[in-house]
Amino acid sequence: FFDDRRTEAAQSEAMRRALANIPAGRFEAWVTHQVNIGAFAGEGLAMGEALVVRHERGRVRDLGRLRFHT
Repeated sequence: FFDDRRTEAAQSEAMRRALANIPAGRFEAWVTHQVNIGAFAGEGLAMGEALVVRHERGRVRDLGRLRFHT
């Protein structure tokens, strides 16, 4: 939604639906821009940082963060 901030809510909701559809026991890594993660998770991340989440009972649960050094 870099070009049109009006799509932010719809795109974040699409990410939540996709997360909810990951089968139990399956691991996925999603790579995106900080602005997308911030809108999705409601918080920002540092450069090289990853947010680890789980979908539980209709909500996104923040499990922690990982920092990658370059």
